[in-house]
Amino acid sequence: MEQKAAEPGEGKTLKSTFRGFDLSQMEYKVRTFECPHCPNNCEIKEVTLPDADPLYYGSRCDRYNVKKDLTRTEELADLFGWRQQMLEHYAGLNDKSVEKYDPVILSEAKDLKSPERTPSRGTIGIPMCLSHYQFLPLWGTFFKELGFEVVLSGRSTKTVIQKGVESVLAQPCFPVKVAHGHVLQLLKRNVDYIWLPSIVSMPADYPENKHNQLCPYVQTIPYQVRAALKAKGIDLTGDKNHLLDLHIRFQDGLKPLRRHLWPLAQKLNLTKAQINRALDAGLTAQKAFEDACRQRGYEALEQLKPDQKACVVVSRPYNGCDPGVCLDLALKLRRMNVLPIPLDFLDLDAANVIEPELQQEMYWKYGQRIFRAAHIIREDSRLYAIFLSNFSCGPDSFIGHFFKELMTSTDSKGIERRKPALLLEIDEHSADAGVITRLEAFHESLKAASSRRAAEAEETASTVQSPYSPWRMDWGDCSGRTLYIPWMGDHSYTLAAAFRHCGQDADVLPLGDEETLRWGHKYTSGKECLPCIITTGDMLKKINEPDLDPDRVAFFMPGSSGPCRFGQYSCLQRLVLKQSGLPNTVPVVSPNQDGNFYEHFQRFRQDPTRLSYSGVAAVDLIFKVLLKIRPYEKQSGSADQAYKNCVRRIVESMSLGIMEKELLPVMNRCAEELARVEIDRSQPKPLISVVGEIYVRSHTFANDNIVRKLEALGAEVSLACFAEWLYYTNHTRRLMARRWRAYDIWLQNLLKNRVQHKVEKLLAGPLERYFGRLAEHEITEVIKAAQPYMHESFEGEAILSIGKMVEMFHNGASGAVNVMPFTCMPSTIVSGISRQISADAGGRPILNISYDGQQDPTLQTRLEAFMHQAHAFSRRYTQVPVSQTP
Repeated sequence: MEQKAAEPGEGKTLKSTFRGFDLSQMEYKVRTFECPHCPNNCEIKEVTLPDADPLYYGSRCDRYNVKKDLTRTEELADLFGWRQQMLEHYAGLNDKSVEKYDPVILSEAKDLKSPERTPSRGTIGIPMCLSHYQFLPLWGTFFKELGFEVVLSGRSTKTVIQKGVESVLAQPCFPVKVAHGHVLQLLKRNVDYIWLPSIVSMPADYPENKHNQLCPYVQTIPYQVRAALKAKGIDLTGDKNHLLDLHIRFQDGLKPLRRHLWPLAQKLNLTKAQINRALDAGLTAQKAFEDACRQRGYEALEQLKPDQKACVVVSRPYNGCDPGVCLDLALKLRRMNVLPIPLDFLDLDAANVIEPELQQEMYWKYGQRIFRAAHIIREDSRLYAIFLSNFSCGPDSFIGHFFKELMTSTDSKGIERRKPALLLEIDEHSADAGVITRLEAFHESLKAASSRRAAEAEETASTVQSPYSPWRMDWGDCSGRTLYIPWMGDHSYTLAAAFRHCGQDADVLPLGDEETLRWGHKYTSGKECLPCIITTGDMLKKINEPDLDPDRVAFFMPGSSGPCRFGQYSCLQRLVLKQSGLPNTVPVVSPNQDGNFYEHFQRFRQDPTRLSYSGVAAVDLIFKVLLKIRPYEKQSGSADQAYKNCVRRIVESMSLGIMEKELLPVMNRCAEELARVEIDRSQPKPLISVVGEIYVRSHTFANDNIVRKLEALGAEVSLACFAEWLYYTNHTRRLMARRWRAYDIWLQNLLKNRVQHKVEKLLAGPLERYFGRLAEHEITEVIKAAQPYMHESFEGEAILSIGKMVEMFHNGASGAVNVMPFTCMPSTIVSGISRQISADAGGRPILNISYDGQQDPTLQTRLEAFMHQAHAFSRRYTQVPVSQTP
């Protein structure tokens, strides 16, 4: 069967490759062989049909898959190959190869040539992964200036990828798995040191962004690698292959950056002056590399022919610019006669940002760059976008939504039009065939889109913010509205009561259920974390109640400055409200947990924070008592009934504005009622510490009632409390204020923290007479307990979960359960480190459970096995000491 097909606008007829519906009846031959052209050694299958070219599949590259466009490839600039050459050149690693590739570049960079150095001090291995795909010029130059020989781990081959996938102890994103493989590759080379720092913050390039973070996986890569390789019996603290894992904050400026690097002086037998000089040289090389990329981008765009298509690969450098990680996406596009452009070849500083509110809320550095790229691509008729992501990439589960919205323009009639963009997700299971198919389909769609957009160009006004923008509304004054608070434990009722007393009508949304999930999944992709899906579903479920007036409604969803996804919830929920038909109608109240957290509450008629903290602390204390007595109660349900009575009294007190001193009689009554619950402690139960993501561990629907399931299997449970998070955020705000010399914020949070601890101790007094110590220790003790596994520069729940587990093991816990939303980044990191914690704690069992809203038929069996281990440990090893160091 032969057919003809005409491409729009080309005026010529092409022969179709469609073989007809009788293809299944044809005879064919299949042979298998191994490709020898690279270390991947792919197994290729060749299918031969009558009167046709052979078909091939099984390769990671396109050597056999796509040959028809090879002649076109040479006509297009290889910008990704050029970038890699420049990356290594400005690191001082491949001058000869650069000279062959681009003989002009050496003459332009003579000022970067290093002076004569002393003989090598040793070898520094740099794994070609993650942030090194951006900062290699800095670190390569830095260590060469110090007299070290720099050794790269090489390409991301099939073998490197497979070794990395096999070594991880949890399931992070694909690039992080590959990073483990690159470290293993360096171990084979027996280098003296491996440079794998924790990059906490990036340079501050854009004035509207106060925070410039990398995602949790990238920040914690040295801690993950150390734990994973220790589980394989590989020590990274010896004389060889010594891991250098300093934490780096670029955002804080040059002087702090120097101080972050000074610990290398003692480790490497250097002086601080040498480190300062080498750093200056490295920063100069880094700037030259970034300037060269932008200049090459200008040239590439100027050379585009009128009918030439160009696609910006919207990605991070470590997935879009690593051919092994992205299945050589750039080569595939060039073979389709499409020019691929790296994202950092665009002049992102010049982007016309028409969604400043969203830009300000984006604290991930690469998210900021992606947003700016979206503005440039949307307004340039020559450019299209391929958004490249990886499975379980936490940031992209939100950034992908925002990127699609930013690719939308509004015409003169108020009609929104979205520029086509392809979203690709690649991991270790991806193969060329699927990627090529999607690229070809996207390529075909652009032909129709080009002519359509040309007709629409005169109507489109894309340089102003859309009136339908979901991020225009500032929550401001919510008078006349009911502020709905998500349920996250019974603390929510005390917060709503405090708001009501302070003049803001408030109520608590019902506990989530299956209907909540249905609403949440309707407007989300399913890749977001479970708390976001449930809280979004709660909002939509409330909004869709009969006779509800949206003008009388507001939702409470606090924000943060990262590095986890929580701070993006409110941004996504504003977008979802627009998609559900309510643009700029319903405010989402989102006080940010950064330095100005307490000031945000002053927008209300009366600040509810002092009163609400009393309620939160009181409920925390009552709940701790409940967990202490419920496993031992003689009459089932008596402890729950006493607890409910206590919560009701506390909520009523908050509604009346009763502060902590006047609340003492209520706490006395609660203590007496709880003490009257008859218990039987003749059969001791193993103590189990439950830690993890704060929403899931507190939300009984989200965690499938994990506490009661453990109690039913014979456990006494200690659940990390809500106040712990408040104390921790006070602590991190003080640290941030000290770094930024914002001493007013430092003092405010110091005083708040002292007052809150004082309130908690006061309210705990009546209960502690009956039930022992209940008030929280200083949060620095939890952080100190986690230090052997993770530096405190990585902020968030991961360090709290690790520290709380270690602390509870020291206090007699026989096991721990880490509960988390599926793909939660901080909790996945904890999961990867938990094996080392367990070993250091004498073998105490640790169970990691992820929840995605679906029933897990294996969970009960896993819990039974875990509790069997905990019971055994409790009986045999009650006095086993916990190691202080890993």
